[in-house]
Amino acid sequence: MRELWESTSADLAEQVKATGMANIASTIDGLLKSAEAWKPSGYDAGVAKRRDYFAGLHDKHLRTKLAERFPNQHAKMSSYPVPLFRHLAEQQATVYRAPPRREVTGDAALTERVGALYEGALANARLARVEQIAAAARLAFVRVSANMTTKRLVLSPRWPDSVHVVPDPDCPTDLQRAFALVAEINSADGVRSVAAGKRRFEVWERTSSGWSMAIAESGGGTGFVESTERWALLPWVAVPYEELTGSLYEPLPQDDIAVCDAISVLHTDLLYTIENQAFTQVWYSGPEPDKKLIGGPGVCWNAGDAGTFGSLTYQPQIASVKETADNLIGRWLALHSLSPTTASADPTYESGVALKVKNQPMLEARLARVPLYREIEQYGLWPIMRDQAGALDGEAWPEDAELTWTPGELQLPLDDEAEFRLAQARVASNVSNWPQEMVKLRLAPTLEAAKVMYDDNAAANAANPVTVGIPFMRSAVVGPAAPQGSVAEGAFPGVDPPDKAGGGGGPE
Repeated sequence: MRELWESTSADLAEQVKATGMANIASTIDGLLKSAEAWKPSGYDAGVAKRRDYFAGLHDKHLRTKLAERFPNQHAKMSSYPVPLFRHLAEQQATVYRAPPRREVTGDAALTERVGALYEGALANARLARVEQIAAAARLAFVRVSANMTTKRLVLSPRWPDSVHVVPDPDCPTDLQRAFALVAEINSADGVRSVAAGKRRFEVWERTSSGWSMAIAESGGGTGFVESTERWALLPWVAVPYEELTGSLYEPLPQDDIAVCDAISVLHTDLLYTIENQAFTQVWYSGPEPDKKLIGGPGVCWNAGDAGTFGSLTYQPQIASVKETADNLIGRWLALHSLSPTTASADPTYESGVALKVKNQPMLEARLARVPLYREIEQYGLWPIMRDQAGALDGEAWPEDAELTWTPGELQLPLDDEAEFRLAQARVASNVSNWPQEMVKLRLAPTLEAAKVMYDDNAAANAANPVTVGIPFMRSAVVGPAAPQGSVAEGAFPGVDPPDKAGGGGGPE
């Protein structure tokens, strides 16, 4: 493989100069062919199909399945693509569902600088999309670049069919040891030019002096433009969904796509059955009528002297089919460590304990993936972010500034009663205080506001019993009992008593 790489692209720029601009396309094709050898057969087409399902372009694939399943009726059927694949990918992407914590051990100033750097790059939001792509395609890439205008770093999520790697065969999963990376980017002639064969690429080559980058076009483009700058690190990071097992591009699982197709076909068939069998069908027997028979509300059918009308009443098993479809979806989600209620069309109230039990498999699956994403953040992404941040603001980072990444704590929803009980228990055991609990209970936006509200309510409750045992809640009665038919002033904090002339027994 090393000999093949040296003969194909020992020095891409020199090869282009030697062969001329007319041979740029063949040079790019050679790189892509070398990278294709490391992808399973049909890999790019499989990823493109998954991207269609994720992006809501399932219908064209469903139409093909309907033609196979119903060769005579498929053209009459209204397709019903169920967006299960996107739902699965979004629900499985759980690592960044809670913001992680990043810090430089023992250095508060650098930790604050790290926070500003990642916040400016919208890192959590963009890495959450990267994780969703990885959940959908089992692999994603992220490109790190510096925007010199806004003075911010940019993280660009990429699907794996648009990124082609010629790896080091001794370590095929390490991008920093790869020989080359070719990523397809937007053509200078617009997105429609791809259909005409015009393609544009970002080409990275590892050399003895660092990584070089060039922009190359094929199919009638403007040629080859090489940057004179050298990068110490390749600004690309591979993000697999789960731990890789020896190869960067692993075979794509087919089961999820098959299940999504089967469920969408089932729902389409159910809709078609309802359209054709959920209503009584009128039939006519007799000679050919003189004119078209028209029926409807307020119209009397005329069968003539020898004609006969009747009706067919179908008995479609709509409820049974719907129940089967729902069961299939629920079982499919449960087997992927997700709660079936995430796709339920009939949401029901559940206690906090029930929610915790149902979400326990998801939490365990998330916990198992955390070490992989810690490694990606600390040893894959952070060195690139640190390197480019220094070039961005002109202030070099210490080479020994190592990042510690801690995943955010995923908070499951609880019912109100359980939240109050937990709040009381934490305060009673001196783990927190009431203003802190008010923020957690979403009764105050900030700790400062919670302290003010707590003091105000405590003063109002000084002469009145607080029967609920929650001292930060203002007592329902803060004054003497009001005469019948009136409302005591202050009984409803923040609401003025009704006008005497207007009557009324409470706030409008």
